[in-house]
Amino acid sequence: NGKRCSTATAFLRPAIERSNLHIGTGVTVRKVIFDGNKAVGVSYVQEANNVEGSVRARREVILSAGSIGSPHILMLSGIGPSSHLKEAGIENKVDLPVGKNLYDHVLFGLVYLASPESEIYEHTLHPDSVMSLNNLFQYYVYGTGPLATTSIEAIGFLDSEIDKNVTAATLALHFVGGVSSNTSKFGLSRDILKEVFGPEFADRTKRGFAIAPTLLQPKSVGELYLNITHPFDKPVIDPHYLEHPDDVKVLIKGAKIAEELVGTSQVFAKGIKCEGETANSPYEYGTDEFWEWLIRLTITTIYHPVGTCKMGSVDDTSTVVDPRLRVKGVEGLRVVDASIMPRIISGNTNAPVIMIAEKAADMIKADWNNSLKK
Repeated sequence: NGKRCSTATAFLRPAIERSNLHIGTGVTVRKVIFDGNKAVGVSYVQEANNVEGSVRARREVILSAGSIGSPHILMLSGIGPSSHLKEAGIENKVDLPVGKNLYDHVLFGLVYLASPESEIYEHTLHPDSVMSLNNLFQYYVYGTGPLATTSIEAIGFLDSEIDKNVTAATLALHFVGGVSSNTSKFGLSRDILKEVFGPEFADRTKRGFAIAPTLLQPKSVGELYLNITHPFDKPVIDPHYLEHPDDVKVLIKGAKIAEELVGTSQVFAKGIKCEGETANSPYEYGTDEFWEWLIRLTITTIYHPVGTCKMGSVDDTSTVVDPRLRVKGVEGLRVVDASIMPRIISGNTNAPVIMIAEKAADMIKADWNNSLKK
């Protein structure tokens, strides 16, 4: 019907009337409550009035707070690197590499402006044309038209051939159908855009498109840890983006492929100009040095963090949860979210996380059915 389907829509809303489901909003979980070595509940704070409370679990506690939230809660609960928790003044219950092994997908955008003589000028997404009565009618009545898109018109998955030992796709190209403020440069202020690329490219009311090379198999590995001064505050995230030289090489390859696509297509033969051509750079446009400069200046996350509660063998010292997603060293506690992925996948994480949850549900039911039969 032209609308994206969230997990809330697909799973939560159909079950919202169940007597065994309670949904709390504006609530932040502080830590897991233990009775000896067994997880028996969680403590929380109601943000609106700062009232603290707790929820008890009869069988087990499941953390699904994501690759940032789940390791944060575990460390606040005493599960994590012992030296770090000691530094934060938290008693260590289990010494595990929680918060390590952080992987993420990053991209940068090549923005191309289209002048009126361009063949694609009228086909680019632009606020003036998108938010028309006709398009609103198309969307709400038929679920079609430009409002039914994400503005990403296509994605190409490629082998960058930088590392012959990697068999998965290492590079993606996102093709964005416009250059409005929310689709280009992903957070760079207009002042920076003006300073680096000139006033023409800082004006996001113009028409154009973007191609965004995306790093799918990063070799740079980040971590997150507690704010030592205020552990309950948001954790400190150090993603180590582009620390490994191969990550930069993959994105440079992506930039060159994007330029080749634009430079050899008849559709882009006239009226198309890349912002890089006017960039205030110390390097010559199109050189590897130029692309690395642009990449490091404009790189951004696409919010696919994984790996911070790594799944694997109980005997593997780099893992946090076992193959059934149970936290090692304690009882009655599992983690079910993207944080359990041992490595990042070559694609979006949304559907795989749903798959992880479906598999976890089956394992939980199986474990408890077997337990009750004994």
